[in-house]
Amino acid sequence: MEFQIKKFKSFRGMEGMGFNLELWVDGAKACFIVARPRIVRYLRRSLDSIDEANGGMFRYEWASRKAAQKVQAHVDALPIIPSISGVDKSLWPEGRKQDMDEFISHLVDEFESDKRFKRLCKTKTVFRLPTDKAGDYRSLNVPYPAGRQYVLERHSTAEFLNEKYL
Repeated sequence: MEFQIKKFKSFRGMEGMGFNLELWVDGAKACFIVARPRIVRYLRRSLDSIDEANGGMFRYEWASRKAAQKVQAHVDALPIIPSISGVDKSLWPEGRKQDMDEFISHLVDEFESDKRFKRLCKTKTVFRLPTDKAGDYRSLNVPYPAGRQYVLERHSTAEFLNEKYL
């Protein structure tokens, strides 16, 4: 199952950052997720899934019941998340299942990271070394092809993020 985020916008809400987006599943629009004040919800009634950006859960208005069931089945099939902290371990000693809000939040995080890396890779050489922590990247303020040569001369085992985004 392929998930895509389209028409993504983020903003500052009453309790922090909010967002709105369209969730597409296998090339078809499944849901519109909105993080705006309540008044907008009543003005825009079609295909809305709403996060008020007030610290509460998201609200979903799906394109169809079938789309909602398809995404929910995918979320239910995700592996259990192991408990890390003391509070998590006391509530869920064996780990816990993801819910829909958490799944959407992970998709948004991936989308924003991809967007950021695409922007960086246009003007810089972005790379990591095998000794770097997972998720850590280094950048060189030189466009990619020239920067790649420079980095490889000093670190022959470098992995380049530019190859993924260009």
